[in-house]
Amino acid sequence: MRSPRTRRSIVSVLLTSAGLCAATAVVTVLVDRAAAAPTVITVDTTTMGPGDCAVIGSCTLPAALAAVSPSGPSTRIVLPAGTFALGGTALVVPAADVTITGASAASTVLDGARTSGLLRLSGGTVSLTDLTLADGFVEDSGGGAVFATDTALSLTRVTVRDNGATGDGGAIGLVNGSLRLDG
Repeated sequence: MRSPRTRRSIVSVLLTSAGLCAATAVVTVLVDRAAAAPTVITVDTTTMGPGDCAVIGSCTLPAALAAVSPSGPSTRIVLPAGTFALGGTALVVPAADVTITGASAASTVLDGARTSGLLRLSGGTVSLTDLTLADGFVEDSGGGAVFATDTALSLTRVTVRDNGATGDGGAIGLVNGSLRLDG
């Protein structure tokens, strides 16, 4: 069974030798899409509106997440220093291979202001690096910071603070997935 990162495409090419139709052959080439360079999206504002990543100064985190292609190569979303105030709605991360990287855990903060969860994941491989997940809150069960189902989740140099839920999963709720914590 192939990992979700590896997808192979079969490309058939018709070759001719010196323009002679009798000397043709079909060659099958396997293209490994996992080897493709990741798509990098640089968020350039902490504003949480719809945004447009094709316009300088307008690439918001929600717009960057909307640009992720579940069937494409992995995506790396780079966040600037600052506080991303979620304003009552958790961000949905597409079921894909996604890395969200901040400037540092001390300077890049996703903040739910205790009015919403922060991130909702449903499938794929998601890595969070160099950021803080703060003040997420959900009524009932789930993760105040992250709620994930069927997801391989990795947190590297991430501070998780002051998140909660009235039920299970105060900071991170994970169903049928894996969690890796580093540094």
